[in-house]
Amino acid sequence: MTRAASGLEDQREPQAPNQQVPPQRPALSPLADRVRRHLQQTSLIPAGSRCLVALSGGGDSVALLLLLVELRTLLGLSLSAAHLDHGLRQGSRADRDFVRSLCRRLGVPLTCARADIRSLARSRNLSVEAAGRKARYSFLRRVALRLGCQVVLTAHTADDQAETVLLRLVSGTGLRGLAGIQSHRRDGVVRPLLPFTRQELRDWLHAAGQPWQEDPTNQVADAPRTRIRLLLMPMLKEWNPRILQALGRLARQAREDETCLAGLARPLLRSARRQPGALVLSLPKLQRLDPPVRWRALRRALARLGCRLEARHRDLLEDLLAGPSGRDLDLPGGRRARRRGQELHLEALPAVPPEPPPPAALSCQPGQVELPRWNLRLEMFPCDEAAPPAPWEVWLDPELLDGPLEVRSRRPGDRFRPAGGTGQTTLKKYLHALGLPKEDRDQIPLLCHQDRVVWVIGHRADQDFLATPKTRRVLRLRATPLLTGARAGPPKGSLP
Repeated sequence: MTRAASGLEDQREPQAPNQQVPPQRPALSPLADRVRRHLQQTSLIPAGSRCLVALSGGGDSVALLLLLVELRTLLGLSLSAAHLDHGLRQGSRADRDFVRSLCRRLGVPLTCARADIRSLARSRNLSVEAAGRKARYSFLRRVALRLGCQVVLTAHTADDQAETVLLRLVSGTGLRGLAGIQSHRRDGVVRPLLPFTRQELRDWLHAAGQPWQEDPTNQVADAPRTRIRLLLMPMLKEWNPRILQALGRLARQAREDETCLAGLARPLLRSARRQPGALVLSLPKLQRLDPPVRWRALRRALARLGCRLEARHRDLLEDLLAGPSGRDLDLPGGRRARRRGQELHLEALPAVPPEPPPPAALSCQPGQVELPRWNLRLEMFPCDEAAPPAPWEVWLDPELLDGPLEVRSRRPGDRFRPAGGTGQTTLKKYLHALGLPKEDRDQIPLLCHQDRVVWVIGHRADQDFLATPKTRRVLRLRATPLLTGARAGPPKGSLP
């Protein structure tokens, strides 16, 4: 009897010829499904990526590896793992054996290495925690490069984010510090578990019957981070049971605001004039920016020169910008900010300041003398009348010069009365007002008489030694450079 004759109808949907039934997606655990949605919404790990998992053997990294193993077919991931033994405690070998067994069972290739973190900390004057972090990321970069992995995955959680924000807040930080741990760094390090708490990862491992290695040092409040974890965080959770979510939200908002402010600083950075080892910024453009944007522009500009600013430099730079031209500010990393007129010069300090040339004795007799060490030729000859002094030429009263002259560099306590000025000043203040770099000031030739400055050659003479209309005899002095294009040379047109 046919189906139609029996009165029964076929309940199956008719299928088009050659239509293939899509394969069923493997069932995921609830936590793995949440991680999948998070990764797909954020695009943290592109489909088909070769991934290197940082595997310490602790609960967070073990959970990360197992979750990725559950998702690797669905996301098309190729997984490898890397384990670095810090050599800080005797149980570290057991951690290595544990991760080897785990990776063998899961079919994940593993790279292991050992580092002497204490020796590294001593040699680089770092804390053990900072030395361990540097060694760990250096190791991960090397392994990723060798294996061709585009992404390095670490198991930072919402707890790590909250601890980092509190640690930076207690230590003193700005908006960028409050942004906490980034989910995706420029060097390819990705933190896919930042939205998830340490407790829910451990609950998931317990339900799966998966053990992990517990580092006993995490239970000793002998470092800033563990003190926050063991002492401060429990008190905050009593006050606000959702403190992890609150601090995570603060970090996210701080990161968004920081990104916005940094974007407003980019036009100024694009207009910066580049010089060898230096950047030159427009002072009027800087001063028109709001202080938060100005700070980010300066910080990013100096970062290009290898200088990492601290929060204390913000006020120092603001004082420099608001002060008179010619001021300098030494910065970390052998860098310096110099205010010159309507420009701010950001540059490297010279490695070793040059030694000043030795003093050279002169007579007051007419004639010509060359001073190669000073790159100068001095000419002295009598004339009938005086003229206004110029930077490279002066008219002196020889009756006020009782004895020999000397060309030398500056000395502590030097004073003089600049021609055309209002009174006496120290040479230090005068050179500072000129805006001369500190390392150049010892190279300025001074014509002196009995320890008194007669002429700051190339700049200004002392009013007390200049000839006047009543002077009976006038001595004319002219300075010229020995080398063409030398720094000390006079400007064109300054000599007859």
